[in-house]
Amino acid sequence: MPDRSARSHTDWSRLSARTLGVPAALLLSRAPDGTRVERPHGDPSLLDALRAGMERAMASAEPQAAAGALAVPVRDASGTVLGALGVAEPGRAWKQPELGLLMELAAGAAAELAARDAMTALRDSEERFRAMFEGAAIGVLVVTMDGRIVQTNTAYREMVRLGEKELHGLEFWKLNHPDDADGSLSLFRDMAAGRRNSYRVEKRYLLPSGTTIWVHLAASAVRDGAGKPRFCVAMVENVTGRKAAEERLRHDALHDALTDLPNRTLFGTRLAQAAARTGEDGTPRPFAVVFLDLERFKLVTDSLGHLKGDELLRIVAARLLACVGPADTVARFGGDEFVLLLDGVADPAEAGRRAEQIQAALSAPVSLGGYEVFTSASIGVALSGDAGGHPDELLRNADAAMYHARSLGAERFAVFTRSMHHESLRRLQLETDLRQAVRRGEFRLVYQPIVELATERTVGWEVLVRWHHPERGLVGPVEFIGVAEDTGLIVPLGRWVLRGACRQLAAWEAEFPGDEPRFVCVNLSARQFGDARLLQEVEAAVGEHGLRPGSLKLELTESTVMRDPDQAIPLLRRFRALGIPIYLDDFGTGYSSLSLLHQLPLDGLKIDRSFVQRPDGTAVVQTIVALARSLGVAIVAEGIEEPAQFAALRAMGCEYGQGYLFARPQDPEQVPASLRRPVAAAAS
Repeated sequence: MPDRSARSHTDWSRLSARTLGVPAALLLSRAPDGTRVERPHGDPSLLDALRAGMERAMASAEPQAAAGALAVPVRDASGTVLGALGVAEPGRAWKQPELGLLMELAAGAAAELAARDAMTALRDSEERFRAMFEGAAIGVLVVTMDGRIVQTNTAYREMVRLGEKELHGLEFWKLNHPDDADGSLSLFRDMAAGRRNSYRVEKRYLLPSGTTIWVHLAASAVRDGAGKPRFCVAMVENVTGRKAAEERLRHDALHDALTDLPNRTLFGTRLAQAAARTGEDGTPRPFAVVFLDLERFKLVTDSLGHLKGDELLRIVAARLLACVGPADTVARFGGDEFVLLLDGVADPAEAGRRAEQIQAALSAPVSLGGYEVFTSASIGVALSGDAGGHPDELLRNADAAMYHARSLGAERFAVFTRSMHHESLRRLQLETDLRQAVRRGEFRLVYQPIVELATERTVGWEVLVRWHHPERGLVGPVEFIGVAEDTGLIVPLGRWVLRGACRQLAAWEAEFPGDEPRFVCVNLSARQFGDARLLQEVEAAVGEHGLRPGSLKLELTESTVMRDPDQAIPLLRRFRALGIPIYLDDFGTGYSSLSLLHQLPLDGLKIDRSFVQRPDGTAVVQTIVALARSLGVAIVAEGIEEPAQFAALRAMGCEYGQGYLFARPQDPEQVPASLRRPVAAAAS
C-alpha cells in the first residue's frame, strides 16, 4: 500500500506512464492552501498539450482525449474534483480499456490526495487547538473521567498558583473550598456516568496559599464513537472581582449608605424572621420593636450644615449599636428615624428599661466642629404580643407610640397601648377629612379685633381660620393646624386664608369709605414662609383687591424667622419694599438673639398671651415694651381678658392689644356692627 503521509507520496504520473507504456504523464492537483501542485514524468515536450487537456478535465469533471493526450478528473468520495491525471503519446488513439485503467489510477491518486488534505487539516487543527489552549485568557484543563488532571494551560496554572508538575495527576476537586465541594463533585460524577453532557457552576477555590477565590467552571465531556465519556475539558474563569461587586451591590441594597445599618427592607426581613421564631416549648419568642425619632436634629443641620448632621447620625448609630446585643438589630429608616428590634423583651417594664438605656446613651454631649451638641429622642415601643407578632402592625404600633411620646414633651418614651392605636386612626381620619375640607371649602374666616389701647378704637383684625366639619361641627385650630403643618396642607390652606382676608378687607373699605384706615393681620406658617411662591402670591392678592400699603400685615413666629436668618432677612426686606409690614408673633417664647433682632426688618412685636396672663409676667412685658421702643417698632399684647391687664398694659405704654376682653373672634357679618360700639374695657 502506498505511503500517504504528509512527507511521502506515490508517484502517480510515473506509475501511470509505466502501466500504460507512454512517454509522458502528469498529476495535477491543488494543495489545501490553494497552491497548484504538479508531478510530471517523462518527455517534457508532451506536457504542455497534456496540461491543457487536464485543465479541461478539471473544469468539466469529465475525461478528455485529444492530440494523443488522455486526461481524467481526480475526485474524492463526495465527487469534489481534487485535480487531474493524464498520459500522452503522439498519434495514439485511446481505447476504452485504457481509459478505465487510467480512471482506476486516478481513484488511487484521489484517495491519497484526500488523505493528504485530511492530515494537513488535522495538523493545522491540532496546532490551532494547541495555540488556543495555551493562549486562552481563562484557565483550561483536561481531566480524565476518574477525576485526574492530565493537562493545564498557563492561565489556569497562574490562577491557582501551582506548577504543571504539581497539577498533573491531582484530583480535579482537590482545590474546591470545603463548603462548596459536595455540589460540584456530584455534578462531575453525573457527567462521568453519562447522565449529563456538561455542567456549569460557580464555586470557591481554596488555594494552597490559603487564599480563597471564586471561579466560574464550565465542564464538558468528550465522548468516543460509542458515546462513552473519554475525558473532560473544563474552562475556569476567576470571577472573584465580579462576586465581590455583586456582594457589594447586595449589601448596598439592604443597608443605609450613611451609617451602614440595615435599611427598611432588611429590617422587614429580620422582623418577619423574629415573628416566626419560637422557643423550645413551641411558643412564640417575645421581642420588641423600638421606633426612635431624634429631637432638634434639624436645628443641628440648619446651624452647622448637613455634613455635621451626617456625622451626628453616624455617632447616634454607633451609640445605638452599643446598646444592643448580637441577636438585636438596629436599622435606619431615613432622615433621623431609627428602628430597633430587641430580642427577648416580653413586658412593658423591660421595654421601659431598654428605652431609658437608649435615652441615656443618646443624651451624652457630642462634639461637632468645635461645638458641643446635645441630642435626644422620642421613643415608641411595641411588644410582639400586642400584635400577635404581625410585622406591619408592630411597626405601626411602635410609630404610634413614638408620636404619643413626642406629644408628652422632650426626651420621652411610650410603650404602645390600644388607645394609641385609636388615636392614630383618629389622626388618620382627621388628615383625610382635612384634605377633603380644603377641596370642599369647609373653612370660614373669623376676625378678632386689634384695639388701640390709648383710644380704645378698633384699628384692625387678626384673621383666624375655623373648620366647620359636616359631621363633627366646629373643629378648633388646635386640633387641625398641627396636622395641616405635618402634611403640607397648611400651604394651600394658608393661600386661601390670604386671598379671603384681602377680599374681605377690600369689601369693608368699599362699605365704609369714610372710616379711618384699618388693617388685617394674616399668620404665615413655617411651611408657607419656605414656599418659593409666597412673595408672588402675596403681591398678587394685594394687587387684585387694590389694597393700600400697610393694610395687610403678616405675622411670623420667632422660630420661623430664626430657623434660617440668612434666608429670612432678604425675604422680609422684599415684603417691606412692597409696603407690607411684618410682625413677630408670640414674642418671648422663642430664642431670638438680641443682636440679630436689630437686623430684622420688623414693624411690630406681639407679646405672647402667657406673659400677659401670668401674675409674675409684668417684668417681662415691661422689658419687651422697652425693647420695642428701642427698635422703633409697634407693640401688640395678646390674650387680654381682665380689665386690670388692660389698665396695666396701657400704663406701660403698650400701643395695641387684643383678647376676649374686647371681643371674641367674629364672623365677617358681625364686624360692621362692632365698629359702631365702644370697647367694653373703657369702663374699667
